[in-house]
Amino acid sequence: MRRLLSVTAAVLLVLTTVPAVASASVRAVDLGVLPGGEYSFATGIGNAGTVVGYANTGADDDRVHAVSWTPDNRITDLGTLPGDVGSSATGVNDLGVVYGDSHAGSGRGRAVRWVDRVIEELPPLPGHVETLASAINAAGTVVGVSVGTDYTDEHAVAWDRSGRVVRLDELPGDRMSWATGINDAGLIVGYSGRQGAISDLHAVVWTPDGGVTPLVFDGSNAGAAEGIDDTGVIAATIVDRDNHLHAVRFDSDRRGTDLGTGLRATGIGEDGTVLGTRSDRGALHGARWRPGTTEPEFLAVGYAVAAVSRTGMTVGTTRGAGTTSRAMAWAPRGDSGTRLPSLGGPSSSASAVNDHNVAVGSAEVTRGVRHAVKWHL
Repeated sequence: MRRLLSVTAAVLLVLTTVPAVASASVRAVDLGVLPGGEYSFATGIGNAGTVVGYANTGADDDRVHAVSWTPDNRITDLGTLPGDVGSSATGVNDLGVVYGDSHAGSGRGRAVRWVDRVIEELPPLPGHVETLASAINAAGTVVGVSVGTDYTDEHAVAWDRSGRVVRLDELPGDRMSWATGINDAGLIVGYSGRQGAISDLHAVVWTPDGGVTPLVFDGSNAGAAEGIDDTGVIAATIVDRDNHLHAVRFDSDRRGTDLGTGLRATGIGEDGTVLGTRSDRGALHGARWRPGTTEPEFLAVGYAVAAVSRTGMTVGTTRGAGTTSRAMAWAPRGDSGTRLPSLGGPSSSASAVNDHNVAVGSAEVTRGVRHAVKWHL
């Protein structure tokens, strides 16, 4: 689960994208690698402290497998579906149910879920050949997309706790759809439309039974919904009738609030903080909007802001010196950010944070070699 510029915002951009010095109170914990492996990456963390991601196995063909780490940092290879060569874990819910993908040597991927470290395939729709998982809720329902043989036949789907696949409806006249987020009440968001630019899509919300409703702002439904919190607030990007992008916050009654022109929304935290980006002459600037506000805080340069905790702690990555990157954390109230310590190498990145303000990501141990890392903020 980003964009805008006014004179005030331009000043804010200058003030908030200068990397702060690393905090002496935050320590980088190296989560290590699989036996025989060299590198690992952490992509998600649950509130119970389980961390997930992927790591290479050390095999001659440099295969990558999904992995999980216990709260005391013990690593487990989660394996692949039978016959596949690799896998990756994307996220985990508070019950420890992990979701991600398993892929064949051809690159064709299948959405999967691990329950008690046992892998299960999330099946495609009849006649389809590939699936991709986007999000999971507390009940273990996973949402994503099922893809046909020609890769133009794409339909949003949900897999319930039993693994049953449910096709989510497109809006009338639309040919494809994709689910991007789900909350604990079972409300699902994403888009419906036809393949092409974002102006060819329509932002939508689905009820748990698969019924679809458009999200309309200022007379336009073009765009995509990117995230929903447990109160039903939705972050979306809407394309207006003049083809301008707007980051928009929809409340639980589906009333939209404009968060700025020329920005895209990319997600929302459980505290209601909307995340987004602005693109300026090809340079990406990560932003957030705290609950109830409409002015963006520009936090990161070159990267989108990754995630925000229920307490408002925000993590992500910003450009460092030269070609390096810096993992960052920003407090709930505006500050210049804290540079998170690395593991000896010059670059690091933060990808997720849980509601106890434990962040995860990756950091270089030597030039070009990264290990999964955890920070207690």
